[in-house]
Amino acid sequence: MIRYLAKVVPRCSRRILVLFLFIVLILIIHKLKKFDEYVSKDEERLDSKLLKNPNGKSELSIKDNRTVSVKREGDDKNPINSEDSLKSKTDGNSTGRRNIAQIPIDVRIKKLPGAVLIGVQKCGTGALKTFLNLHPNIRVARAEPHFFDWKIDHNATFEGEMKRYLKLLPRAFPNETVLEKTPEYFDMIDPFDLFRMNPALKLILLVCDPVRRTISAYLHNIYIGMYSKHKSFEEYVFDKDGEVIPTAEVVRRSIYDEPLKRHLKYFPRKQFLIMENTFLLQKPTLAMQEIEKFLEIPKFYTNETFYFNEKIGYYCINPSIKPVNSGCQAKYKYRVHPNVSEENLLKLRRFFQPNNDNFIKLVGNSMPSLKYFP
Repeated sequence: MIRYLAKVVPRCSRRILVLFLFIVLILIIHKLKKFDEYVSKDEERLDSKLLKNPNGKSELSIKDNRTVSVKREGDDKNPINSEDSLKSKTDGNSTGRRNIAQIPIDVRIKKLPGAVLIGVQKCGTGALKTFLNLHPNIRVARAEPHFFDWKIDHNATFEGEMKRYLKLLPRAFPNETVLEKTPEYFDMIDPFDLFRMNPALKLILLVCDPVRRTISAYLHNIYIGMYSKHKSFEEYVFDKDGEVIPTAEVVRRSIYDEPLKRHLKYFPRKQFLIMENTFLLQKPTLAMQEIEKFLEIPKFYTNETFYFNEKIGYYCINPSIKPVNSGCQAKYKYRVHPNVSEENLLKLRRFFQPNNDNFIKLVGNSMPSLKYFP
């Protein structure tokens, strides 16, 4: 080969030589890619048995320093018993390899979410996602997938659609919980789709004062070009007689009881963590520790994780952890609300209170930010 090159190279231009070396490099990369696919090819596959039997659950346990075993509950033939195992429930995060799959713990794979932050839009879900992304045992999808609200094709097979969904999710180590955030999932989807994707799914719902949410949503809609900046908040929310317009987008999406009822048809209450955003804003460490407990993941958040930014007026991530923007959200996240008269605020509170009361009953906890009147 060397003798051949010695004869050929003098006759060829440098460009041809570079092209030859480039082709060789491409072939090497292709071989390496094939090897990588051999190691973790099954990440793109789904377990059809799980899709057909939505009551199936998976349990992930590290049995030794090299492999983990994924075993379906109810299969007593090969029970997993290891006192030294690091137990990490996948909540249905089937890698689809087989009923009992051996996966190297140092290989990232594609798997379905174990938890989803479903809303509520404009209640601080962006900040919560940023906080969750710090945890070493959580792998958060970078962008909002918006799969179940407008990308899913109900005319296609659900198994095929889940393969498409997996492509929108990040690779994760077996002991990591995959989490995605799409606030539209709370009020703009059929919850049955989430259920058949993963019946053991854990749902995080961050709620806030519907009146403040309505105003915040109005500003957001102007920012994204959905509303005209030349029309006032009142023009979008109140009719000519000064009454609240129930069908106005910012009003309709501030009603929480009906969407929660739809989700509760499929998911038991214990699979929800419903939190007021005031708790997250005022006591982020305690709020995140509550989420850790709910997700059954190791403790990570401490008082050193957050600090109060006097200039912005909110808690931010310690700059030593997240130096960008001093650990705070982007500036547009801290929009100044327009002045709304007390009369109109009172109208909105009276409009939302019956729905708030129903929501509080469904939740089973007191929620001061949703209770306007004694």
